[in-house]
Amino acid sequence: MKKILGGAMLLAAGMFSISVYANPDNSCDGEQTIFDAYTAKGGKHVGVCYVYGNIRYVYGKDDNPEILINVPREKVDFSLSGNGDQSVTIPNGEYRYEIGEYLRGGPFIQVWKGSKFITEIKLNGANFENNIEQYINN
Repeated sequence: MKKILGGAMLLAAGMFSISVYANPDNSCDGEQTIFDAYTAKGGKHVGVCYVYGNIRYVYGKDDNPEILINVPREKVDFSLSGNGDQSVTIPNGEYRYEIGEYLRGGPFIQVWKGSKFITEIKLNGANFENNIEQYINN
């Protein structure tokens, strides 16, 4: 009986310790990954994930993001073009961040202010995760 109780207590302690670390407020760790990559230069992390009905966008060094945005799912646009390009667009005031993958050009981030294109940041195409297609029309 002591072994059963000890095992149950150990299991419960493990479950609680996992839940504490499963949802850090400044990252996508432990969340449903929509897109995850690093910049080709500078090694900054780009994460887009689903968190409790919101879409979270994280950009910057690991554990110290420069940009952290939580947006209701209905305000985020997921798209798939006819040529296979995929993207998710995150609004942030008058700015918007378009994160995605060109079928023939690899992963990217574009920054827009209103209808004006500001910049495009190339992402490391050797190691990234793209699940955007799973969220289109959902």
